[in-house]
Amino acid sequence: IPSSLSNISTLQMFVISRNRLRGSIPPSFGKLRNLQHLVLHGNDLGSYSSGDLEFLGALSNCTKLNTVSVGGNRLGGDLPTSIGNLSANLISLGLGTNSISGNIP
Repeated sequence: IPSSLSNISTLQMFVISRNRLRGSIPPSFGKLRNLQHLVLHGNDLGSYSSGDLEFLGALSNCTKLNTVSVGGNRLGGDLPTSIGNLSANLISLGLGTNSISGNIP
């Protein structure tokens, strides 16, 4: 996913699920202040290793965010404590069917 997508400052919804996307989820998504829905489930994103979930900390800047769906990928590593800083408007957080390890913060 190109980090240049973060230049679309008015973007409210980014849905590109059930494809064969590879690579990482760019932390630059945190610049998308109007983002409400981030739906990337059912791809091949991540590498089953630490660092795959770094983007979650950056999403704390997206104060309008209410849906994050990244299940069914190859995300690995520990769940970051920054997950508790996600938007107060967050309704749905889907992380299932990955390789996330460690404790729930």
